[in-house]
Amino acid sequence: MQVAEGTPMACTLQFKDLRERQVWIRRVTDESLVWHTLRENSLTLKYRRVALDDIRSIVEKEQECCAFLAFELQVNPKDVVLTMTSPPETRESARWLFAQFLPGPAALGAKSCVCAPGICG
Repeated sequence: MQVAEGTPMACTLQFKDLRERQVWIRRVTDESLVWHTLRENSLTLKYRRVALDDIRSIVEKEQECCAFLAFELQVNPKDVVLTMTSPPETRESARWLFAQFLPGPAALGAKSCVCAPGICG
């Protein structure tokens, strides 16, 4: 994955906006996430199809503040699959960003992966 030169390698949201975004993402996760897979520098999330509008909006907004991430959205008849990928050199920072999309109360504001032990790499 190539990142354009001069692209910030971190989330550019202000704290207030970040908290609002986290609450929105948490709501969509709680209501619609079916499963997830976290690998080296990518996170794949499968949501129920009913979340399509929210997922599209989230991707649009995340592309603005986290331009170093690549987003791939696959829309299926019954579900929506979102894959986010970071450049290998941003893996640790991306894990914090990815954690915002994962289930569990500890994910909000998490500093690292919050998957069940043995699930994530």
